[in-house]
Amino acid sequence: MHYSMPKSITHYYQESGRAGRDGQKADCILFYAYKDKKTLEMMIRKASTNPHSLSTRRKVDQLYTCLRYCEDQFECRRTLQLRFFGEDFDRAKCKKTCDNCRAGNVIEERNMTAVARELLELLSCVDAQRNGRGVTLLALTELWRGSKAKNHTKFLNTATLTGYGNGSKYTKHEADSIAHAMVFESILEEIATDNASGFAADYVSPGPKAQAVQA
Repeated sequence: MHYSMPKSITHYYQESGRAGRDGQKADCILFYAYKDKKTLEMMIRKASTNPHSLSTRRKVDQLYTCLRYCEDQFECRRTLQLRFFGEDFDRAKCKKTCDNCRAGNVIEERNMTAVARELLELLSCVDAQRNGRGVTLLALTELWRGSKAKNHTKFLNTATLTGYGNGSKYTKHEADSIAHAMVFESILEEIATDNASGFAADYVSPGPKAQAVQA
C-alpha cells in the first residue's frame, strides 16, 4: 500500500513488485492526490545544485510521467508501466487484474485545442488584472467554470475576464483533468513562488508549448 505517489514509474515498479515475490496473489493500492506533485517537485529541485539543469528537468519529466499514470482512467496499468521501459504488453493478458481493465472505460478522443486556448487567454486576463499577484491552477480552472467564490475572484472584475464561465459545462474533476493534462504537455507551467505572507504557492504561467497552441 502506497500512501504517497513515487517520484517515477521506476520507483513505483520496484516498490509494487515486492508484494508478489512469494508467488502469491497481491494487491497494490496507491493513494494519490495532485498536490503530491508540489511536494515531490520541490524535493527534486531543492536536492539539485542547479534547479534548471537537464538532469533536474529529466527527473521532473519522470515525475510527470508518474502523474499521468495516476490520473489515467483508461489504459491498462501494466501496459503503462511496461511502455515506460520500452516494452509492449497485450492488454488482453491483464485479464482485468488492474482497476482500469476492470472498469472497462472507453477512450473518447476529442480535440481540446480550443479549450486550451480559452484557458490560456483567461490566464492572460487574470494576470493583467491581478498585477503580478499570481493565480493558482485551481483558481484558474474554477474561474473558467464560473466560480463566484471570493477567494478566487478577489482583485478581479469577472465581467471583463475573457473566458470566465466558459467551462461551466464541465465538472470540477473534468476541468482539473484538462488543466493537469496541459501541465503535463508543458502548455501550462506551475512555478513555486513565495507569496506576500511568506508561504510558497504554485502559480501558473504559460508553458514552453503555449505558443504552439495559440498559433
